Amino acid sequence: MFSSRLNFATALLSVATAAFAQPGVLTRELLIRYTPDWKGERFPDGRPKVPDGILQRMKSVTWRRRGRSCVPPASTTSTRTAGW
Repeated sequence: MFSSRLNFATALLSVATAAFAQPGVLTRELLIRYTPDWKGERFPDGRPKVPDGILQRMKSVTWRRRGRSCVPPASTTSTRTAGW
């Protein structure tokens, strides 16, 4: 009995969490708060309007190259250079 209630509660929590993770859930105020560095135009719902030129350039960027932009430069200390 306890196990079935626990399973139900876990399933319910998972569904509720997934519902809030869907796009379009954030309010205009939250979008503006999460993107404070954006100084350009915004859509009515608060999303930043990225210029078409940037969107066209991003179409030619590969996934591998996009991921590399998140890696710190080799000159910074990391777990690989620290001898971990």
